[in-house]
Amino acid sequence: MTTRRGSLTLYFILTFGITWGIAALLLLLPNQMAALFGPMSAHNPIFFVAVYAPTLSALILTATMEGWAGVLARLSHLVRWRFGIQWYLFVLLGIPVLGLCAAAWAAARHVTPGSNGICISPS
Repeated sequence: MTTRRGSLTLYFILTFGITWGIAALLLLLPNQMAALFGPMSAHNPIFFVAVYAPTLSALILTATMEGWAGVLARLSHLVRWRFGIQWYLFVLLGIPVLGLCAAAWAAARHVTPGSNGICISPS
């Protein structure tokens, strides 16, 4: 891994520039942004760009400093298997099965959220 002087500063400038730039555009030009991208919500593409700005900044800086080989080296960490297959199967299959069992048990007992006094919500 190569490190250039000021790369962390550049990372923060780029990250804040993306997120605050989007926020400024949304505050200063709300009608134009809504016309281009639709109303702001968690499904809006601009929302995803703002949320993933740190990742995008890191990939942009890696691409400029190390090239595509550096980007591929960073992204290869996403597919490394660090745990045994049984743990991946447990997370991908076991936990959803536990959730379905809990939902089936609650349905069999006719339990609705808040009916047993555990969920407290203002009325």
